[in-house]
Order: sequence, then C-alpha cells, then structure tokens
Amino acid sequence: MTHGMKIFSAFALVSAVGMSAAGEAIWPNNVGMPMRHVTIALEDNAIALHVDDPDVASTLMRFPGETYLGGASVLEGKAYGDQYGWLADGFVDPGFGNGISIQLVSATAGLETYEGGRRMMKATHSYDPIFGTAGSSDVWSWGGAMTHNWYAAVENGVYSATYRVFVSDADGHAVGGFSDAQITLNFNAVPAPGAAGVLALGGLIAARRRRGGAL
Repeated sequence: MTHGMKIFSAFALVSAVGMSAAGEAIWPNNVGMPMRHVTIALEDNAIALHVDDPDVASTLMRFPGETYLGGASVLEGKAYGDQYGWLADGFVDPGFGNGISIQLVSATAGLETYEGGRRMMKATHSYDPIFGTAGSSDVWSWGGAMTHNWYAAVENGVYSATYRVFVSDADGHAVGGFSDAQITLNFNAVPAPGAAGVLALGGLIAARRRRGGAL
C-alpha cells in the first residue's frame, strides 16, 4: 500500500467512526446493564429504600450525531442513561386515596431528569422534564410500576442527586402517620465512546503528513 493510500484509508476510518451514528431518527439507547433498581418498601407505616452498590456511579453516555423520535429529542447531544429504576419491593399499599411521591432534595447543577417507564417500551415514555428540570416540579408521583427515568447532562463529570420518598395524598402532599426515607444516586457523564481514539488518530495522520512519513 502506498503512502497516499494509507493516508486515505486512515481518513476513511475517521470518517466512518464519525458518521456511524448518523441516519434516521431512532429511540434512545438503553445505557447501563444490569439494571439497578431503587426498591421501595412500606412496612409498619415506614418507607424503606434499597439500591445495589449505592456508591458506584451509573454511567451517562454520549451518542454523537444521533437524533431521537418524539419527545426523546430532549436527550440529543447529551450524555444520558436509564440504568436506575424505581421498583416496588413486594406489595406496597399506602392506603385508600394515597400514593407514593418522590421529591428531589438536592442535585449537582447540570443534572437533568426526564420521565421514562419500562426500558423496552421507550415509545410510551413521556420524556417530560421532572425533578426541577426545565422549571418542572421537584416532586414526582410514582405510579407503582417499574420506572426507569432518563438522566442526562450536557457537561462531562460526576453528578449526584438525593431523593426523599414519602406517602402522599392526591395532591402530592405528605400524609401524616408515615415516615419517609432518602436515597442518593450517583452518575458519571463520560465522553463519546472512541472519541479519544479518533482524535488521536487524526493527530497521528497530521503528524505523519508533516514529516512525510508512512502510517
């Protein structure tokens, strides 16, 4: 292979990686396996919460060039993930007319959250902003079914969010006689997979061309 052909092949590889996510609009990717559930239990009028490996951050990933269908477009250009899900731990009965609400207590600036659902039913998710995202309420009413919301961030970095889970009435207000609980979830927004390798390859090509060397 000649020097010119090597340069062409390397540039073709860079272009292929950069264009691999382009194309028709799709539903967003499920990011993070295995699933990690925040289980919600209610025993003796007390909320109890559990999540596996609470100190291990869930990864938020980027998919440059992808466009998403419907309301999922809010995730475009961001690092995002849906690994965490809210799940009932056994039978949860808050009493007639009551429900379970989740309130954002605190979060790292820049962490966004959008309403999801079952992971394989992305076309049914609302993708509505929740937990204070885009001016939404910091209280979200959990419907009782397994729900994987979408967490997103524009900037790479480490994020966390602390939530309070409580028994609520139809208006989302705490009901007396029940104790609540709090839990913190951690996230790590990372660069696009392979982005560093593509940039390094581009730098190698430029250096080789300046020196007139072979790849």
